[in-house]
Amino acid sequence: MRPPRERLGLACGIAGPVVFLVLYSVAMAGDDDYVFFQNYLSDLGVGEAAWAFNSAVILAGLLCLPFILFGIRPNLDGGVMATLGVVAATAGCAFLVLVGVYTEDYDPAHGIVSLAFFGSMLAALGFWSWSLHFSHSMGRAATEVTQGAFAIGLIVAIFGFNPRTETVAVLLIVVWAVSLAILLLRQEDAHPPVK
Repeated sequence: MRPPRERLGLACGIAGPVVFLVLYSVAMAGDDDYVFFQNYLSDLGVGEAAWAFNSAVILAGLLCLPFILFGIRPNLDGGVMATLGVVAATAGCAFLVLVGVYTEDYDPAHGIVSLAFFGSMLAALGFWSWSLHFSHSMGRAATEVTQGAFAIGLIVAIFGFNPRTETVAVLLIVVWAVSLAILLLRQEDAHPPVK
């Protein structure tokens, strides 16, 4: 059985995306000007229900930290690429919180932290894809989910930054986090924590 701190971290990997999706939905429902797939998500951060969207990204970023540090990290092989992934994802969590602090009203800061969030998370997925390819420390399914998310993320990045690609990238991160957390929680044999 997994240690309580690890289980809590993995639970945060589910809670963060769920909290984000609920508050994002509230923000969409409360903003008559927002059109899904036609507006940037951050347009909600300065709209009629800005409180909901900004709370969504701040809380998701805060819940992401224990997911990365206590849920994912203990299941990695501890190599350089795995560690770089942890560093990149931790930075991504911080940038996500800043997306809710530096809304579109704070240009160019908002654009910088938004792009930094997506870049950090794509880098983390890339580092972990490399690490997991050789170690399979999280198991085959978790490796494939991470590598699939990285591959799709690269394809989305090729198409550039627009409302559609941004939405797909966010939903990709949400699906990856929940899938990975569930897969790791369902594993019967926990891997020993990396020292």
